[in-house]
Amino acid sequence: MTLALVACDGDSLSAPSAEGWDTASPVSQGMIESVLLQADEVAQSFPSIRSLLVVRNGFLVFERYYRGFLAEDRPAIRSVTKSIASLAYGIALDRGDLPGLDQRVEEVFPQYFGPEDDAKRAITVRHLLTMTSGLNSLEADDGTLAVSWIGAYIQAPLISEPGAEFRYDGALPHLLSGMLTEATQLSLSEYMQQHVFAPLDITGVTWETDPEGFTSGFSGITISARDLAKIGLLYLREGMWEGRQIVPREWVEASSQNQAPGGSAAAGYGYLWWLSDESRFDGFFAAGYGGQYIYVIPTLDLVVVITGDPDVSPDIPIFHRNLVPDYIARAVRTP
Repeated sequence: MTLALVACDGDSLSAPSAEGWDTASPVSQGMIESVLLQADEVAQSFPSIRSLLVVRNGFLVFERYYRGFLAEDRPAIRSVTKSIASLAYGIALDRGDLPGLDQRVEEVFPQYFGPEDDAKRAITVRHLLTMTSGLNSLEADDGTLAVSWIGAYIQAPLISEPGAEFRYDGALPHLLSGMLTEATQLSLSEYMQQHVFAPLDITGVTWETDPEGFTSGFSGITISARDLAKIGLLYLREGMWEGRQIVPREWVEASSQNQAPGGSAAAGYGYLWWLSDESRFDGFFAAGYGGQYIYVIPTLDLVVVITGDPDVSPDIPIFHRNLVPDYIARAVRTP
């Protein structure tokens, strides 16, 4: 059933009821209820928004679902998949399952490199994580894609020197997925289940695969909004979950710092996470087509999750991001 926040005593919002979460009322965690209610009104005015969740000081304090969507629904989150997959690569590097950031793609998939591909041979894990490979997957061969996405992406044209510039390319995390599987003999989804989803008690996740059986590295996850909030809280807590270091602290720090030269749409790009360009606070976020967001704002001890229609045009839900600075962040009481 839909979980609604109930107004009590005139203007007081009660704590959500959410299994598996510590919950609290917004006011008890230093948030202004009237501003959160304004955020709710704004969300209701946009037909593509499906959910809005706020975590403050580790407590789920605000949870709303719209247009018939429920807490138990698991929406497609599109490119938020990339940021979630980033956790796996950080863990794999820390465990030695991946040799390092400077491992070259050619070392794992030499069959897709020809004698004319000397420049491509310089592409590394670091370039894939920061979207600086120089490849243009939009010109990948359609016939090759039907057989091997990895082969098609590697054989796509190289339009700039690896490492020279940022160019958002959804194919690059898929190469990382393939490299992880070749190194561990586990799919990306299996690796995530073992090292992230199980420790966080995240269940019911589905994840698409390519024709060769490699887990999609760029999209394809369906997951609940509450579980997205767990991912955000894990990053807010620098990779710690219930006293256990799930993701290396150093990886969380590196992921949320600018790692890519120029060209990004926000303030910068870390390791598959966007850096916020909002002047009123420091933060970083995951973003997916159709208005899917996980916002992490350490300076405010805040996580915000927004989900939307994954098939809506991307020029519509960009306003969803304004919910965070103009309403949610503004609802945090300052000394």
